[in-house]
Amino acid sequence: MKKYTDTVVYKNIICEITNKVRFNGFDENDEPVYNKFAVLPKVYAFGTVKAHGTNAGVGYNFNTKEIWPLKRSGVMKEWTGHMGFNEWVYKNLEFWRSYFEQLPIVEGYENVVVYGEWMGGNIQKKVALNQIEKTFMAFNVYVFEIHNNIKDIRLNYDELEDYGWHSYLNLPLLAGNTMNALLLNK
Repeated sequence: MKKYTDTVVYKNIICEITNKVRFNGFDENDEPVYNKFAVLPKVYAFGTVKAHGTNAGVGYNFNTKEIWPLKRSGVMKEWTGHMGFNEWVYKNLEFWRSYFEQLPIVEGYENVVVYGEWMGGNIQKKVALNQIEKTFMAFNVYVFEIHNNIKDIRLNYDELEDYGWHSYLNLPLLAGNTMNALLLNK
């Protein structure tokens, strides 16, 4: 399973650009020299919301119909753990199975993962989100195949729109009450 990458932080981008533009070489002591008067470029960025929780995901194999919970570092086979995320996935297998089974098949790809942030409750201390019930916020989808135990990610969220996945990629915030409402309104 491919580890989900770290989120790029805006301030780090600005620091990197500033250092590159202002860097003027090294002095006689091999210390970097910066020109603090160098004109910096305008930087345009597309921002996203950072929800303070923990990276999580739900995976599915189109052939075996197996569903599994994930964390940033990989698949979790246990029924408990990851701050309640595993229990939540297994408790809501009916929802996930119906979600995955309605997805259009992409020829040659056998697995799909919905990545997101597991947040709320006691997951992160001293943030406003700890006032809400534990919630899963999906933010990306990958479809991939496996060859000789090498994971080969091929299609991401944007590319899947070409396969008619657009309406399936916009998952709502999924919490205990939300899941119950979704299951009851089938």
